[in-house]
Amino acid sequence: MSRSRTIFVITLGGILTAGLLILSFSMAVKSISSNKSEYVKTSWINVSSQNDDWKITIDKIKTEKVETNKNKYSYTIINNNPVLKERDDYYYRTVIYVEIKNKTDEDLNTSAPDGLFTLIDGNGNHRTETGSTMNAYLDGVPFNGQKIGAQSVTKAKLVVISNKNDFESKNSRIIIPNYYINGSTNDLISGGDFKFKIRDIKTKSQN
Repeated sequence: MSRSRTIFVITLGGILTAGLLILSFSMAVKSISSNKSEYVKTSWINVSSQNDDWKITIDKIKTEKVETNKNKYSYTIINNNPVLKERDDYYYRTVIYVEIKNKTDEDLNTSAPDGLFTLIDGNGNHRTETGSTMNAYLDGVPFNGQKIGAQSVTKAKLVVISNKNDFESKNSRIIIPNYYINGSTNDLISGGDFKFKIRDIKTKSQN
C-alpha cells in the first residue's frame, strides 16, 4: 500500500471515530436534556392538626409533571373515567404524604363510614374519591374497608391531578368521616375537620 493511500485510510478512520464520538456525545446531551425537562418539586411541610380522637400530619408534598401517554401511574377511579380524559398531553400529579393516627382505644370498621374522606385545598376545591372532575377528584384515599387498629398510625398518599401546576397547600383541610367501632352498628367514633396552618415551606425543585 502506498504512503498516500495509507494516510488516506488513517485519516478516514480518524474521521469516522470522531464522528462516532460526536454522535455519542450528542445522544448523551439529549438524554440529559430530556431528563431535565421532567419537572419535580418537593415541599417539606411537617404540620399536624388533631382533636381528641385523631391526629393528622402532612409530612411533605411532591408535584411531578407527567406525560399522559406513558401511563406511568394508575388511578382507582370509581365510575368516573371522564376524569382521566380531562388530562392534557402533560399533567401535574401532586402527592400529599400524610400520617393519620387513631388516638382512641377502639378498633374501627371503615367499610360503611358516615361521610366521605375529603381533602380541601387552599383554593377551596373539595376533593373526594367520587369526584367527577379533576378539581373534585382525590386518589389514594386511605382505609376503604380496612380495619383501623386502636392507637395505630396509617401512612397514606393522597393524590391530586391537574392540568395546571396550581395545587395550593396553605389553608388546606382534611375531613375524616365518622367510623363505627369494629363489631358495632350503633357506636361511632367521630371524625373531624382538620385545618393545617402551613407557613414556612422548604422546597426543592428539579427541572
